[in-house]
Amino acid sequence: MLFHLGRRNTGEPVWEGEKGVDRFEAVESKLDLIGRTIQTAIDLIQSRRSLRVECYIVILIVFEIALTLYEMLIRRT
Repeated sequence: MLFHLGRRNTGEPVWEGEKGVDRFEAVESKLDLIGRTIQTAIDLIQSRRSLRVECYIVILIVFEIALTLYEMLIRRT
């Protein structure tokens, strides 16, 4: 009973029954791909959060500068 499962890195077809290791390698490579995909998604989410926090910090700095300039103008008059 042979079922085609895909291709190895060498380009040769992988058949069930040829070796139990081949099926394990196919599943392992698919799980590795899923793991890398999830890690990439997590990295993207974290970078979005970091960018948002940096924007908030810049806005607060600009607001503080504006308040300082306003105070300086009021004290001049």
